[in-house]
Amino acid sequence: MSIGVQMDYIESFTGRGLRYRFQYPDTAKYMSSYIRSSEETGYDIQAPFDYMERQKPWFPESTEDAYVEYKSLIGLTSLTLLEHGSCLFHASAFLWRGYAWLLTGPSGVGKTTQYKNWKKTHREKVSMICGDMPLLTSKEDGTFWVSPSPWNGKERIRGKEGAPLGGFILLEQSDSNSIRRISPEESAISIFQQFAVRPWTMQQVHDLTALETELIKKYPVWKLENLGDYESMRITQETIDTYLNRLKKAENGETTEQKNKLEKDTHNKEKTGIWKSDGQETVQSGLRIREGVVLSQICNYPVLISLQELEGEVPYISQINETTADIWKLIQQGMDEPRICRTISQIYDVEEPETIREDLHVLLKSMAACGYLAV
Repeated sequence: MSIGVQMDYIESFTGRGLRYRFQYPDTAKYMSSYIRSSEETGYDIQAPFDYMERQKPWFPESTEDAYVEYKSLIGLTSLTLLEHGSCLFHASAFLWRGYAWLLTGPSGVGKTTQYKNWKKTHREKVSMICGDMPLLTSKEDGTFWVSPSPWNGKERIRGKEGAPLGGFILLEQSDSNSIRRISPEESAISIFQQFAVRPWTMQQVHDLTALETELIKKYPVWKLENLGDYESMRITQETIDTYLNRLKKAENGETTEQKNKLEKDTHNKEKTGIWKSDGQETVQSGLRIREGVVLSQICNYPVLISLQELEGEVPYISQINETTADIWKLIQQGMDEPRICRTISQIYDVEEPETIREDLHVLLKSMAACGYLAV
């Protein structure tokens, strides 16, 4: 028997809710508010026993199997959603002035504390959408919607309705309060790490980097260094309100220049890409790319991403520069270190290849130490 689970906007691209087959009956209690039916046949998502076993070391020994399954379904759900330009995202999503704002960052950074400061100050004017893993959904008009999901955090704070995405607030604990808007390049790694999924395939890497590129090109990302106090909430509110007021003026045509800029930002979709090897990287050069490491792009900035199979062995994601990306592609072509040195010298018009030989050797050694190159 499978369980039908309904989340807002999933029906728009599946024609129905997502269907789960639980290995443990008690798992249903964690998703009870979203269960629509218990009589459907077939299923979309199931957590294999061996997959859940690999997740157990992350939990206390006393954790019940049903809870491990409930948590394991987060990544498997996101993999399914990725096929439709959607994903679960690690954040506290709250509603303010008609938009959803995502307080995000590593676990324990103070997302719930920030929301409680908002709620204490503004009471009914602010409300929670989802306390831990809201659903980000791409709509036909190119905008994104934020909805509740069954994974709403240990405080179990959630709402019943979603809202259009307003932006991201990336939290960082500090000994003072400050907030500033950061560029797509600066935010790329931090935002990527909060998607509730680790790709299993190159196609999933492409889908995820394309999704993030679309998001951080369209929506603001602010970095909030904070003490977790009222003042940190106040400067965040002031920043959001200023942004919304400017957005409203632009929409009303009061500032044509601003409106044109916003439209350009909204519709200028940067392409993302994956440089695929031809499968011949195991050559006589002695340099071999680790299987499961993918060179991709976020907002045209090159990154190295390792697949699920390398979890715990290789860094998940690393941002690299264009020169390193060029070197990576030359390794894919089977070049050895001396030939790479000569080729890079030609590409960048360096008259004496020896001048970059040492830097190249250090780079390759570092990549091998990280596990990106097999030795």
